[in-house]
Amino acid sequence: MKTIFFDLPATKERIALGIEHDKITATIILPNGTPGPTEVFPFPSKDAQEAGQDLN
Repeated sequence: MKTIFFDLPATKERIALGIEHDKITATIILPNGTPGPTEVFPFPSKDAQEAGQDLN
């Protein structure tokens, strides 16, 4: 997995994006360094898969 960090200076939080072949995980890192809420997004999304089928 590759991880990309984005700093949010206004709130002193960070966003960590974990990128894998089948999903993207977004986690907010709180100012004290502990992980906060996490969202998992399947990749490619079902909408993208359906759009690709429409093109065939």
